[in-house]
Amino acid sequence: MVVTLMIPLRVIFRYEKIITDQVLESVAKTIIFTGLIVGFAYATELFIAWYSHNPVEMETFRWRAFGDYALEYWIMVSCNVFIPLLLFFKKIRTNIRLLFIISLLVNVGMWYERFVIIIGSVAHDFLPHAWGLYSPSWVEFGIMIGSFCLFFFLFVLFVKHMPSVSMTEMKETLHEGASHAG
Repeated sequence: MVVTLMIPLRVIFRYEKIITDQVLESVAKTIIFTGLIVGFAYATELFIAWYSHNPVEMETFRWRAFGDYALEYWIMVSCNVFIPLLLFFKKIRTNIRLLFIISLLVNVGMWYERFVIIIGSVAHDFLPHAWGLYSPSWVEFGIMIGSFCLFFFLFVLFVKHMPSVSMTEMKETLHEGASHAG
């Protein structure tokens, strides 16, 4: 989410000297690291379900990967684990448009993670008589889109009227630059 907000902020308010390509590349490396952590967590969760030999746990994970919400599960895994691995390539990591697209896809993956955790768990619970499928209504889509719009409106309002860059960091940067120049 940081990159998703940082890149438009950099373009709209002309912060290229503050949010440099080096800063974006460092954040991209952090995305690689967190993607690997998330992949490890998914693999550990799957391994523990397999190793426990608990039939309920094993069925839950089988249903997640191959059941009615399998598409959502594989979108989650792809966007959170495999797509961030593209940032290992420096050409992709230093291309701002591709970095922005990858950050959007990671955000989509994180949204799907919540979907899989909540909806998948409720739709295929321990009690078979309570099983069912969920599909959001137009009202729920409207609430989601409205909440995104409200967030971006408040974010832009905040950035426009409050300092979005810490003065302390700017003073340190100016001080470091002055000491290196001499």
